[in-house]
Amino acid sequence: MATFKETVNYDPTFQLIYEGMTTWEIGEKLGLSHVYVGKVINKCLGRIYKAIRDETKESPFAVAIIMQKSLNIGESQEDINTFMNSFPKDIKKAIEEDAKKRIGSLQKKPK
Repeated sequence: MATFKETVNYDPTFQLIYEGMTTWEIGEKLGLSHVYVGKVINKCLGRIYKAIRDETKESPFAVAIIMQKSLNIGESQEDINTFMNSFPKDIKKAIEEDAKKRIGSLQKKPK
């Protein structure tokens, strides 16, 4: 059985083939558990987030928006929830707290 990393390196169309599939579907197709696939996605998103944050010095929420646009994540509530739930817990918490601060500051601005 090929590892997830070997499959990604072997298959240049990986992103296109697995776009929109659940971790269950990807795992079944690759012969891996959905838990393992989810952990790999989680780890990758964490690394991408940290690289963008270090490079741009943007806020956590801004980095999440950059990633959403760059990774072509849909704008539906379901797509956003799935995307957010794919982050490591500490990063997800930082993004949510930053978003709440931004919403609070928008609500306090005088008209």
